[in-house]
Amino acid sequence: MVYTGKDNGHEIDFIAMKENRKLYIQVAWDMHDEETRMREFRSLLSARDNYPKVVVTFDPNMPPEYEGIRIIPAWEWTDWLRKNV
Repeated sequence: MVYTGKDNGHEIDFIAMKENRKLYIQVAWDMHDEETRMREFRSLLSARDNYPKVVVTFDPNMPPEYEGIRIIPAWEWTDWLRKNV
């Protein structure tokens, strides 16, 4: 199942759930702007559990990770899902 919703007052684009597992997903076209990056990361960091958290973006200039949040280029998303979920 996939949900959209809020956690601690911050919007999380998608929360995928299967059996007893969860995956938090934020989607952002461009994360060049510092304010946009912090908004996307803040939402995921507000989820205070140990389930995986990812940002899917078309921005090619992002590092692969930020404070435990995996940053996945959109063109690699389906491959990442096959290998990690």
